Amino acid sequence: MKKIGFAKTKFLRIAPSKIKKILNQVRGKTYLNALKILYKIPQKSGVSIFKAIKSAASNVSSNLEIDKGQLFLSQIYVNQGPILKRLHARAKGKSAKIEKKICHITVYIEKKHI
Repeated sequence: MKKIGFAKTKFLRIAPSKIKKILNQVRGKTYLNALKILYKIPQKSGVSIFKAIKSAASNVSSNLEIDKGQLFLSQIYVNQGPILKRLHARAKGKSAKIEKKICHITVYIEKKHI
């Protein structure tokens, strides 16, 4: 199978572990089913994934003129981005390290063979 469209969302200020939980629910689904699932999810990460999938489908439909109903998510994954390191003041002049994680989402879309 040939991947016909993709989209990348980079430098999202959400931890990759939180994104991965939602990606597992939509991986391998058709385009329309994935959007229905993501529309109902209350987490902030659902909106970011929704936008990435919609962008990939728009790339395919505008470049190749394929109906969006014939598309499915062949690959969708998240990668760790850079980590923002901060310090939090603690008692007795000590400090604690805070790591703010960043991620990148990649979506590949294929045409469904009937």
